[in-house]
Formats: sequence, structure tokens, C-alpha cells
Amino acid sequence: MEPLQQHLNSLLREEQVELALICAVCIDGLRKGFNPIQQSDFWSPMGKIAESQEEVYFQDLVHIHRVLPPNDMFSPFLAGKGYYTKLKHRVLDEFWSNYDPEQDKEIKFKKTYTPRSYPRTHNDSTKPSTLKAIRKHLADGNHDF
Repeated sequence: MEPLQQHLNSLLREEQVELALICAVCIDGLRKGFNPIQQSDFWSPMGKIAESQEEVYFQDLVHIHRVLPPNDMFSPFLAGKGYYTKLKHRVLDEFWSNYDPEQDKEIKFKKTYTPRSYPRTHNDSTKPSTLKAIRKHLADGNHDF
């Protein structure tokens, strides 16, 4: 009876940890202003939860890597052959074989912001506003008001 009790306690402990994590994520989402429907949409692409690792790879190939078209349907026949796993590994291998670390340095140090020059909105020679300034302006011979 004792080993069974220990086994049940360990299973219960795993369930409690999982539920605590789910509660923490839900509370964090609510604090950030997401309702439960928005949170479930975030965690399950296209509103459908993946039921196998092959289906997870299929969703990655469609939504992240954009190798498969968005209207492509998951095929259990191809999944049984391991097609999606092989395709994802091939896509990742191609990406990393063409990866150049120097490219990141160029992007990091590239100037991304160039300030534009603002047009002048007023003339630098301001017109006189007081009577004394107007008289002085007229005495200088500048008659353009």
C-alpha cells in the first residue's frame, strides 16, 4: 500500500505543478488585458491544439518557416511516415548552412535611423512689432512689410 501511496503523491505533485503554472500564465495574461479566449488563441495556432509532435512540426512549417501553404491540411498518412519531421529538419539544416554570423554584425551596426531635415516654417528676418522697432526699420530703408 505504501508504494502505491508514494506513486499517487508523485502524480498529484506533478498535476499541482502543472495547474499552478497554468494559473500563473492565465493571471499574467489577464493582467496584460487578454481575455481567456485571446489567451487560448495565442497558445493554439489556428484555434486547434496539436495532438502529436508531427502536428506541431506541421504547424511550425506552415506558420513559422512558411514552407507549406497556409491552406494546406495536416495529413495523418504523411505524419505516419515522419514526413513533417524530416521536412522541418531539412529546412532548419538549409537555414543554418546558409547562416553567416558576419551578417548579424552588419545588421547590428547598420544605421537604422536617419534624421530628416525639417523645412523652415518662418522667415528668419522677423518683422518689427513695437512702434520703436517699426520706426527704426523704416529709417534703415527697409520698407517691405
